[in-house]
Amino acid sequence: MKNVLIVDDEKAFIHSLGDSLEKYSSEFHVLTAENGKAAVDILNSREIDLVVTDLSMPQMNGFELLAYIGKNFPSIPTIVLSVYGTPTVKKKLKALGSLRCFLDKPVDLNTLEAAIKNCLQEAAKGSFVKSISISSFLQLIQMEQKTCILEIYRQGNVQKGFFNFIEGDLYNAVYGDMQGEKAALEIMTWDNVEIRFRDIPLKEHKIKKRINTELISLIMDAARIKDESPKKKKDLHEPEPNDIIEIEILK
Repeated sequence: MKNVLIVDDEKAFIHSLGDSLEKYSSEFHVLTAENGKAAVDILNSREIDLVVTDLSMPQMNGFELLAYIGKNFPSIPTIVLSVYGTPTVKKKLKALGSLRCFLDKPVDLNTLEAAIKNCLQEAAKGSFVKSISISSFLQLIQMEQKTCILEIYRQGNVQKGFFNFIEGDLYNAVYGDMQGEKAALEIMTWDNVEIRFRDIPLKEHKIKKRINTELISLIMDAARIKDESPKKKKDLHEPEPNDIIEIEILK
């Protein structure tokens, strides 16, 4: 029996969806969680075949949950629900690693039912990409217009970099003594990373803007650097593991 995990803090929606999916009880079992933290507990205790998650939730939101799934359960496909989305955004989100599709909220239950069934069928065929890349996650943050800090860990947490977003606009990146576009390009070339997400209240942000290039252009440049010199990036400084990593906050 397949297990589908629904993650959303709207109890009324969870209840309605549960009732709607009851007719598929012979095909899959539905589990629910009110936030990402509760979802992680379920993921670590049960075999889950599909995750359907909202993005805005308390304690641990959908972005943090996606990062956790990408790191620890990359083979589990996901469906994202959100109040923000356009046809272009949805198309791009489908390419985000294990992210299968994006649905607008309020979501039509019939549409969600069809998406769940299709995802389970495609997962059985092994048609999902196995992880979420840094570039894809950055684009998701931009599309959702989030104000946040992303912490990117590499090589067993020895190396760490940061991205700062204000309303979906990439303001700064930090890696060792590098800031701005140079740091962003370096971090974007990393593989096998762990992504941690922290919301910043918009009214409290005081990050100095050091990046003026469009995100997609930076992603393309990073891909070119990675292709041309995957192991020898002589123009980028590699800090020692004990370097202090800081984000500049303006007084």
